[in-house]
Amino acid sequence: MFGLPRRPLRKLASLKVQFRAGEEWSEVTLANVSVRGVMVKSPAPPQVGSDIEIRHRGVTITGRVVWARRTRFGVRSYEEVNLSALLAQSDLQPDRRHLERAPPTNRRVRARWMFWNS
Repeated sequence: MFGLPRRPLRKLASLKVQFRAGEEWSEVTLANVSVRGVMVKSPAPPQVGSDIEIRHRGVTITGRVVWARRTRFGVRSYEEVNLSALLAQSDLQPDRRHLERAPPTNRRVRARWMFWNS
């Protein structure tokens, strides 16, 4: 309400990232991100208070686990998160040549295929 600081806006995400708590690296999924932290999905969340590191496409996020429940946990980052670099699209484009299909051979099915793909 009045006088209370506003939470930073969050962006929904579904990014597979590399995650380290202690000495072990594993793969986890970022569920949402903000400039102050992230929410992470993991089958085994770390303890509250643990220092963690997250890496994705050259972006590194370091922070502390502030809450953990079942398969999710929240991280408060030590530095501001560069959202544009973290959420940027890869320059690689999928090879779609193998996705182009020839029309089916059955005349009825081919007519429907031609109708929807014309």
